[in-house]
Amino acid sequence: MSTAFGTMIGYVIEAICIKKFNNWRYGFYLQCFLLLFSTVIFLLIPDKVLSRNYKRTNLTRELIKNNIKITPEFLKKNNIINYDKYTNINEISIYQIEEENETIKKFNYIETIKTLFKNKIYRTSLISICSILFIITGIEFWITDYMRKILKKEDSKIFISFSIICLTSPTCGVLIGGYLIEKLGGYTNNKILQILLKSSIISFCCGILLPLINNFWLFLILMWFTIFFGGSLMPGLTGVLLNSMDDNMKEEGNSITLFCYNLLGYFPSPFIYGIICDFTGGNNSRWGLIFLMSFSIVGMYSLKKGRDYQSDVDFDLRKSNFLNGSFNIQNSTRKSSLIGRLYGGSHNLRIDE
Repeated sequence: MSTAFGTMIGYVIEAICIKKFNNWRYGFYLQCFLLLFSTVIFLLIPDKVLSRNYKRTNLTRELIKNNIKITPEFLKKNNIINYDKYTNINEISIYQIEEENETIKKFNYIETIKTLFKNKIYRTSLISICSILFIITGIEFWITDYMRKILKKEDSKIFISFSIICLTSPTCGVLIGGYLIEKLGGYTNNKILQILLKSSIISFCCGILLPLINNFWLFLILMWFTIFFGGSLMPGLTGVLLNSMDDNMKEEGNSITLFCYNLLGYFPSPFIYGIICDFTGGNNSRWGLIFLMSFSIVGMYSLKKGRDYQSDVDFDLRKSNFLNGSFNIQNSTRKSSLIGRLYGGSHNLRIDE
């Protein structure tokens, strides 16, 4: 939600500042205030909420409810720290505080980068998200100039119409996309990338027509659907990407991911668009928008590679190789959890009594 909505709402705020107050500086003042406010909120969050010293066990709520008498060996087997302190499973929380920090595997940045980029699901999801951000940033930065120079429309009509698109299209896309993904089984569904690939194809088909359109209202409609279907990809892709990271490297992994978002998504798009236009006709060039809309092919190809890898997974064989035969899949919930483990995440499976 923050990626799609936050990226586009900035345009709306700046347009209002210019139109109502005739001062572009107000947008920067608001940005400084919001950043300061967010910093204060983060500083007030207790350390234990963000601490990595919490370790998920293999125990389930069903076992806790059963009030099973257990032995120290059983606790140790299921990743319970300080197991000698407990005599009854009811006294154990699903999340245990890891008091021995050295028992948690530490990752340095180089090791984390190598581990993440060896993971095909993480790699393909990251490239797809970066391509979405690349396109959204280019649209946000250049589309109003395109409508003025190519479609020959007035500034007031452009600002109002594009502001409406910025407010409604990505928001509806993220909300509806997230809802449908949840209904279809969540981001651990083994068909998730196939579903996302179809949405990306629809977004591409709408977007690639934009440079060919001269009618202003038809242009706006196609742009709305382009951003809508692009935004609908974000919940599923983000979930798959986060699920592919091991719990113990999520902090470093998230920072590397955000760095890639900025380096490959937000940063280069406006420059490349402008350079292409400069070499292909200047203000009257449509090639910048053609390139921008065609760039979604990168995201589609990456999604296809991820889908192909996902489709090639033989769950029965991989579960025995991955878990050494110590767990059994007995229902779809367990199967989805296993899929998450196969992607590279560390979501724990239920155990058989």
